[in-house]
Amino acid sequence: MEIIEPLRGPRQRRADVLDRLEREIDIWVATAGPDGVPCLVALWFVWDGECLWLSTRLTNPTGRNLRDGGRPGWRSGTRGTWC
Repeated sequence: MEIIEPLRGPRQRRADVLDRLEREIDIWVATAGPDGVPCLVALWFVWDGECLWLSTRLTNPTGRNLRDGGRPGWRSGTRGTWC
């Protein structure tokens, strides 16, 4: 594989992430239950400039995993990176 674009610096990566958060309406969220079983779903979200607000039911696996203190990973769109 040949990298043809220069690597982005921290400032550019941050600007790109903030831009995606402003434009996207769905976000892919990855969590895992206490038993380590992964769960990956697309969720509606709102970025208010400070917090990322997600919408899911507490009875869904993702809701339970987030409620119980699981650390999520997330990805936006088709070209985003896991955060």
